[in-house]
Amino acid sequence: MSEEPKDLDADQIVDIVLSFDFEKHRPLTVVVLEDSIIPDGVPFYFEKAIFKFNGEKWEIHKCDSDPFPSNPHAHNYQNNYRVHLGTGELFYKKKLKGKISRKNLLALREKIVQQTCSIQLPLLNV
Repeated sequence: MSEEPKDLDADQIVDIVLSFDFEKHRPLTVVVLEDSIIPDGVPFYFEKAIFKFNGEKWEIHKCDSDPFPSNPHAHNYQNNYRVHLGTGELFYKKKLKGKISRKNLLALREKIVQQTCSIQLPLLNV
């Protein structure tokens, strides 16, 4: 049976954080695969999907706290870009910077659908 939660003061919280071994609980590495190794028909929970597309890493979150520019949309954290998955518009800090090609948008959408199964993408408008 689990313990009852304890009310901690600030000093106790600081002591706990300082004594925690973050290195021990850090992942050894992150591996991004081109194709899923999960067999077809095996259900899985989708919270966040990471895609490698044309040498770039893009992430799609199921429940993004900020639905701009589309819901869902793709993040490229390396360059701080977001792409609207319906129009292909490319944003940097909510400022329109350009548009990805129709060919690349369709290829990205196809990869997302293949990897995430049940995700509903915005209507295509290109």
